[in-house]
Amino acid sequence: WDTNPVSDNCLRAFLDSFGLKVFRRPVTDEEKANFVSFFKSRGTTARQDIIGLLLLSPQFLYHLENSGREVPGRPGLYRLTGYEIASRLSFQYWESSPNDELLTAARNGTLDTDEGVRSV
Repeated sequence: WDTNPVSDNCLRAFLDSFGLKVFRRPVTDEEKANFVSFFKSRGTTARQDIIGLLLLSPQFLYHLENSGREVPGRPGLYRLTGYEIASRLSFQYWESSPNDELLTAARNGTLDTDEGVRSV
């Protein structure tokens, strides 16, 4: 293993890129702060431990759909986020995590409309 120290910026960039693939959505600032704190506490096994932590997290292991907003006038009904829709489409049709095209469509809001979903 490389023993060179990892800067906070490098670790955050890793969490942004690998975390997006693992969580199928962007890692929140709060989550990043927790991961950085965990990483710094691990010593020589930090690199493998952070990957293990990400791959054992409920966000990776389960299809959580708890980030949407409540539909106005429909108490208890929530609209899925673009990232949640990307995951549903991807696992339904390709039995895999969303690819870069679907993640980009989620990020830019394309999947927030019925027409956008039909276009991908």
